[in-house]
Amino acid sequence: MSAQQFRPEGRARREPVAEVPFFAPPRGEFPVDGGGFGPGPGGGSTGGFGGGFGGLPPQGSDARFATAPAAPGHLGYPGAAGHPDRSGWGPSAPEEPVRGLEDVAGLGRAAVALAVVATATSLVAALTGLAAGTSLVAALVTALLSLVHGAVLVANWIVVALWLRRARRNAERIDPRSPQRRAAVWAWFGWFVPVAAFFVPFQYVSDVWRASQRRAPRGTSLQLSAWWAVWLLSLGLGNASFRLSEQGSGTAAAALAVAAALATLVALPLFRGVVRSVAVAQQP
Repeated sequence: MSAQQFRPEGRARREPVAEVPFFAPPRGEFPVDGGGFGPGPGGGSTGGFGGGFGGLPPQGSDARFATAPAAPGHLGYPGAAGHPDRSGWGPSAPEEPVRGLEDVAGLGRAAVALAVVATATSLVAALTGLAAGTSLVAALVTALLSLVHGAVLVANWIVVALWLRRARRNAERIDPRSPQRRAAVWAWFGWFVPVAAFFVPFQYVSDVWRASQRRAPRGTSLQLSAWWAVWLLSLGLGNASFRLSEQGSGTAAAALAVAAALATLVALPLFRGVVRSVAVAQQP
């Protein structure tokens, strides 16, 4: 190759081309009819970059304002830095960590541990009453276990309410737009207010759980629903046992008390799963 080919005066003069976008290659440097890069629109001779850039503008268009899309990895390309992809096709941006979250794992473990003790004392008291019948010793043992069970229930109620309040604050920080159907005070009073005790605690826990699940589909957890259904069953059996004991039906009342304790035992691992899922979702 001679040195003359590298001098501007050694090259043949190009004909000016009108109405060609600035990114189009000089005539003759790339094959036409779609060679190499795929045909342009309609399969015409506007090939060249037809496959990569969608072809040259059609005749009659104002090519002076035509622009080529940015290449991957450059500014302007969907998902590039400074230009977030809003098309829904590109990778989603990583979620920023939520600041100010309080630890709920410790209170959750304490609530589950107290629930285990309460369930155990309830079951032992019910079995003792059923096995011993109407003897004085059985009555004393049952009364003592009932006192222990009541004290543990009060402690469990306090810890669960504290856990719910802390989890509620975290849930409001994680997803402020997620609705909370009940006031914060219902974490304390929703468990024993007549009628409200049958649905308010479930709504409270469900709203906290839903707001905490940022990466999970919206909706109530099946585990949460199962826990509340079994818990309501245990409440119903316990109330029936109490009414029968007032009427003097000791054996039937003891049998229903055992059934209520067994229902609580079934609800225990479900409750633990709900507490654990909230703790995992709300990790600081």
